[in-house]
Amino acid sequence: MLDFVALVAAILVTIGVHHLGATLTQELYPLREGLDPNDVSIVARHLIAAPPLALLSVLLTKAAAAFAGGAVIGKLATRKPTTLAGLLGLGVLLTTIAPLLAVPHPWWFMVGCPLICVPAAWKGAAWLAP
Repeated sequence: MLDFVALVAAILVTIGVHHLGATLTQELYPLREGLDPNDVSIVARHLIAAPPLALLSVLLTKAAAAFAGGAVIGKLATRKPTTLAGLLGLGVLLTTIAPLLAVPHPWWFMVGCPLICVPAAWKGAAWLAP
């Protein structure tokens, strides 16, 4: 039961950290005035023209969120924290894939997102696991 609580707590922390990072990124790199976020072609052009640091901050947000959630699992889980952290990392990865497929991104971002989610969660769990 404690492992389930650990996973739920980790999901909530992951969502919170991701929201915080996304809000910070939006403040640092706001969308242009009048940009329709529902128009895929306009958003794709915006992403391709975005400064690399803007997209790097999104990658770092995903890594920080997965790491923080993994750390919660490492602290609270009683059995197999790395397995639970892997599941959490896969969840972050799955929420990342849909936007990558819907809107074209730079190649380095499309490669980096899948490579960072699960390892970051594992590292977070290893950091605080007993």
